Amino acid sequence: MNIRKLLVTGLLALATAGCAAQNAAEEPASGTAGLGAAPPTGGPSGAPTPTPAKTTTSPSPTPSGPRIVYFRVKQQPQCPQGTNVNPIPGVPLVVEWKLAGTDKAALSVDNPGLVGSYGTYAVEGSETFTFSCGGAPGSMEKHTYTIFTVGGGAERSKTLTVEAKVYEIAQV
Repeated sequence: MNIRKLLVTGLLALATAGCAAQNAAEEPASGTAGLGAAPPTGGPSGAPTPTPAKTTTSPSPTPSGPRIVYFRVKQQPQCPQGTNVNPIPGVPLVVEWKLAGTDKAALSVDNPGLVGSYGTYAVEGSETFTFSCGGAPGSMEKHTYTIFTVGGGAERSKTLTVEAKVYEIAQV
C-alpha cells in the first residue's frame, strides 16, 4: 500500500470515529437515533472535518543527451590450447551495448580515443572480436575495448578490459 492510500485511509478513519462520537453525544436517550435528524456537520468539536490533502508526484526527469545504457561482455574469450595434433581453437570475445540519446556508436580496440576507432555501429548491438593471444604461455593476455557515443551531444565513453590465459600448444 502506498503512502497516499495510508494517509487517506487514516484520515477517513479519524473522520468516521469523530462523526460516531458526535452522533453518540447528540443521540437522544429514547433510541430514535438518526430518525429525522440532520446529518452531522463537523467533527467532535463541531469544527468541519478536514478534507485529505491531494498530493501529486511527477515522474523523475529522463536524462538528456547521449548515455550508455550498458556495455558488457556477452561471451568471454579463450586462447587456443591443446596440441598440434589435437588443437582446441580459441573462443572469440563478444561485446554488446545499448546507447540512448545518440545517433550511433563507435568501438575502439586497444586505442584510448575515438580517432582510429574500429568502426561505427547502431545504438544497440553486438560485435565479435578474435582475441589476440600473443603473450608467453601461462601469462594473461589483456585487451581494452571502448565504446563511444557519436552525435546527440557531449561524447560519452565506457571501457572494458578483458583478459584470457595464454596456453602452450604442445608439439606431439
